[in-house]
Amino acid sequence: MIGSSALSLGCVAIFLGAAFLSGCGHAGPPSVGECVAALENEDFHVKLGALEILYRYGPEAAGAADRVTLLLSSSDPTLAAAAAEVLGAMGPAAAPVAIPALKVALSDPRQSPIFGPVWACAAEAIGRMGPAGVATLLPLLESQEPEIVRAAAYGLHFAGPAGAEAVPALIRVLEKNDPFTRREAIFALQGIGPAAKDAVPALITMLHCDDFHTQYWACRALAAMGPEAQPAVPVLIVLTREGVTSVRRNAAAALGCIGPGIGAEGLAALQAALFDPTEAVREQAVIALGRLGSFAAEAVPTLQAVVRERKIQCRALAAVALWKITGNPEFPIQVIREEIYLPENQLQAITCLAELGPPRGTRPP
Repeated sequence: MIGSSALSLGCVAIFLGAAFLSGCGHAGPPSVGECVAALENEDFHVKLGALEILYRYGPEAAGAADRVTLLLSSSDPTLAAAAAEVLGAMGPAAAPVAIPALKVALSDPRQSPIFGPVWACAAEAIGRMGPAGVATLLPLLESQEPEIVRAAAYGLHFAGPAGAEAVPALIRVLEKNDPFTRREAIFALQGIGPAAKDAVPALITMLHCDDFHTQYWACRALAAMGPEAQPAVPVLIVLTREGVTSVRRNAAAALGCIGPGIGAEGLAALQAALFDPTEAVREQAVIALGRLGSFAAEAVPTLQAVVRERKIQCRALAAVALWKITGNPEFPIQVIREEIYLPENQLQAITCLAELGPPRGTRPP
């Protein structure tokens, strides 16, 4: 997808949209009008480049929604998916024109090699269109067609807190426990965040699911709810020990996001996870302890041991956690500076410094 795909259309446009970008006759980016005109070009690459630029214009390009909407019915799934992404970037201003056609596209099973399923791009676009988008997706959760329920739930993730009115319907989807729709319902609740707190009991039930994918998505949704997910702490503690790798990792992350409400037992579980046999779990436990700040003070000696004994590949993560817990930059900066000179850890170490910024008025060297 234009906004979230690992293969960003920003890169694609450089190569595929070169003819359009170089043919506008001026140094700056093409105007919205020039982009709209380029959509009439028969060259696929030119159209894709024009859509990329319209995406970057976002709401400023809403006047072009009618023309972009026509591409939803393109015979090429990449153009259809890209058009949906552009309409989503335009936001609520495009809703009156775009939503009817996007609603039809929710049933489009075609797959774009760049942006993924057309239906998912259309659902995301509707979800980004504010109250009108929520009003469109909400009744679709009651559909008898699982594909439509899945699409509606997926789209509601992108509505954020504005999708709170859909929480009761999403809980009903979870109660059906349909493998085809439950993960998208959980994804929707994750996007809604703390406003979906009434779904915590249903998500706790999903933590007991036999499908580990459902389990770790439930962990992610609970993490997004922060302190509101405190009732899930006992089950999350168990999952840091007994789940598969992805479940243990996401359970640890959820405990960190819930905060001090995890209590002494939750803190102990995270410290134990520092010695998990899997690197990814150990890393997430480190990050979670950092999120807890001073509440995790008793974990400082253990984190220091993790750094000294290189229990995780990139010690900069543990340095960040120590900095967040203690506020003392000296030891963490020393560790991060060492990690920066290791090619395999360099990028992550630099990212850690950028995340921290100057602590308590101290600027890292």
